[in-house]
Amino acid sequence: MIKIIIVAPNPTLRAGLRALLSGRDTFIVVDDAPTLDGLTTLAPDTDLLIWALDSETLSTNARDLAGALLNEAADLSLLLLHNDPTQERELFAIEWQAWGVLPLDAAVEELTAAIYALGEGLTVGVPEMLEAIINGNEDDEDETEESKLVEPLTERETEVLELLAEGFANKQIAATLFISTHTVKFHISSLYGKLGASNRTEAVRRGIQLGLISI
Repeated sequence: MIKIIIVAPNPTLRAGLRALLSGRDTFIVVDDAPTLDGLTTLAPDTDLLIWALDSETLSTNARDLAGALLNEAADLSLLLLHNDPTQERELFAIEWQAWGVLPLDAAVEELTAAIYALGEGLTVGVPEMLEAIINGNEDDEDETEESKLVEPLTERETEVLELLAEGFANKQIAATLFISTHTVKFHISSLYGKLGASNRTEAVRRGIQLGLISI
């Protein structure tokens, strides 16, 4: 059973999402609110936050609020419904268990498939949206001497980075490479330092910029 909370400022959209998801045996909507700070308390073992936004700008403390949720639920994933998720790129700098992006008019089949994939720890979404979030603004793509690697990635670190780009969670990386999750965390911490990144999205973006990986 996947436990879901829904945040959407539009009451019609919020009610529609609740009705849609509540009608499925494998989903349970445990709470909904117009804003993150409108949530009461986070239900135990909540798995997924579905955040639906139109063209409104997020409040300046949105990232802090989202981070506070993660303090209550370390395994919480995010599915952002937004027609231009690059406006909210800072949300993907948070260490979600997994995250995904879909447009507001996503089909029911796309929505349910994304929820199941997020439940498996995968990064999901429309390719164009994912690419825009990971690559960032083209104006920032010019590489300088400062942006180059100070130390090359090891073969194992490159393998880990490639799996991060595919949306694998730590446990999945460990199983794929036949190493422990502790070792995975060590390699991730090391490649963060070498890439000058503070989270997975930044690490993947830097890896692509430097030609270390491709998507």
